Amino acid sequence: MHGCFEVQGLRFSLGTCFDNHVPDLVGRIADDGCDVHLASALYGTGGGVAERASIYPGIAARADVYVVLANHVGPAGPVIGCGRAAVWNPGGTLLAQADEQTPMIVIAEIA
Repeated sequence: MHGCFEVQGLRFSLGTCFDNHVPDLVGRIADDGCDVHLASALYGTGGGVAERASIYPGIAARADVYVVLANHVGPAGPVIGCGRAAVWNPGGTLLAQADEQTPMIVIAEIA
């Protein structure tokens, strides 16, 4: 449910889809001394847009980490992914965001 690794002095935590909704995730990220939380998910159009816009800035602010979200865009079985891959800073401010229609990579500097 939660993994952690280090690259060039930065500690990364991992969360896949619903893992990011587990209440004690923020505590585990902080306990592991992570700097960045990497999240992979499939949020659909409709309710998924608002859900992803609240979950990830909240994790960033509460765990005091950068959050990087990869989210599917376009059809995925019965779900239409809402895209909007994004990066938030430790305060929960959005730093970069993809659009809802184009598969793309977003880039932000992590200090």
